[in-house]
Amino acid sequence: MTTGERIIELQNQLQNSAEYKRIGQIKRLSFSLQIFTSNAAELKRRIAHARRPQVSIKLGGNQFLFEQYFLDMMRLLHNFVAASLTLIDHARRLHANYADHPSFRDYKKEIKSRFATDPLCQFVKDLRNYTLHWEIPFIGSKVSIIPGERMEHTMYLNSDQLIRWDGWKAPARVFLENSNKEIDLYAVLLEYETKIRDFYDWYYMRLREVHEKDILYVEAKQAQLLRLIGLGLPRHLEVELHRYQKSRTRPEDMFYGYVDPEAFYKLTRSDTGAGERAKVLLDYVSKYSTVPENLRQRVVDAFVEYYGASRKGQPRAKDLQEREKPY
Repeated sequence: MTTGERIIELQNQLQNSAEYKRIGQIKRLSFSLQIFTSNAAELKRRIAHARRPQVSIKLGGNQFLFEQYFLDMMRLLHNFVAASLTLIDHARRLHANYADHPSFRDYKKEIKSRFATDPLCQFVKDLRNYTLHWEIPFIGSKVSIIPGERMEHTMYLNSDQLIRWDGWKAPARVFLENSNKEIDLYAVLLEYETKIRDFYDWYYMRLREVHEKDILYVEAKQAQLLRLIGLGLPRHLEVELHRYQKSRTRPEDMFYGYVDPEAFYKLTRSDTGAGERAKVLLDYVSKYSTVPENLRQRVVDAFVEYYGASRKGQPRAKDLQEREKPY
């Protein structure tokens, strides 16, 4: 049997196994979580960008740019609140499989204490209904001058406008009534995202306990596959480095297909330096493939060259200008 035939045989064994299908249900929820966190990150980046003094000045002097910029921010807010309820509904459907499981006896208690009675979480939940079924909320902009320090730019939602809608449930209405007239959108995003992240850290820890045997089986099969696939990794990296020299594509992409998608997502979004992140990816694949030292160094050099030795895992200045210029 050739290496290719053995790879296909192992893939079929894995994909047709009950263990893989059970883990697949959990994996699909992780996709919903990643969509939510990506939408939150996009909106946070846009707000952070708009808060820069030079951007504020440029937008303030051009009504067309201002309107287009904030239209895009409203689009991102729409995506964020829509993804928040998508995640809730997908998690609820998955959890129906574990409703009577001993490991989740305290699930309802956790949901109640973390979300059901939390004014901010209920505000975001109802904001989704407001946005999708009533109107896109207006995002305001306020500039404050802090004497001797800096200019501070805040993006806000207007509570007077929002509270006129009669669809707010009691906890969300409490949040609105106790908020300032100008609700700091960035602060809401940060707090809500932290609550979501903390809950899913807890939830996935329990799921790993429930599916420990399934995970071990799938990981063992995947390790067998990776060892076979890894035989071709050095050659693959050589080809990808050659392609990088011609097109200057994002260097992380040369590892795509050789790193588990969830691990790839986490590793390529870390806040470490470019060279350090390259080493982390190389260390990950070294579990099943031997990458010669000179090849490792060339991969690290490609990362550092692309991002710039002084930037902590961020795109080059040119990329930032293209990605974040205000229209």
